[in-house]
Amino acid sequence: MKRKSYLISEEKYEVRVMRGHSQINAFSIRGLRKGYIFLTESAASLDENKLKAVIAHEIGHLERNHHVKMALLMGSLITISMFLLLDGMSWVAIPVLLLAMLAQKSLSRKFELEADRYALRLVPCQDLVSLISSYGDREASILSTHPDVSTRLKNLNYNWS
Repeated sequence: MKRKSYLISEEKYEVRVMRGHSQINAFSIRGLRKGYIFLTESAASLDENKLKAVIAHEIGHLERNHHVKMALLMGSLITISMFLLLDGMSWVAIPVLLLAMLAQKSLSRKFELEADRYALRLVPCQDLVSLISSYGDREASILSTHPDVSTRLKNLNYNWS
């Protein structure tokens, strides 16, 4: 049986490549002893500067504890909703769940901007700009998890000229 991922490096962060994924994508999760960064094969095959920018962005998520913050927020809101449902107050629980969904999307967009700013500590601005310009979302809505390209570039104080 073929392994679904393979290791690139091992330090404070373990970077793994997921086989069989043609989209350029990456995500990270916090472990007990280190952070784990997962890249699709397509992301791992980017040129060196863009690859470093992807990894730096994911390190930003790990260093800013975005995973923990999101889990606390969502866990709290879902727990409140469940207690309301058990108490027969579905007319309150359902709006709280909808609010939780919108809060998650909004916080996710905020965290993406924070991770971009953190990445600037690790890679040159132009490398991050090149990555975002090439692969970022062109449009965003209230339901998007990532801000659009122009918002992300403004967040980096990128000079358009």
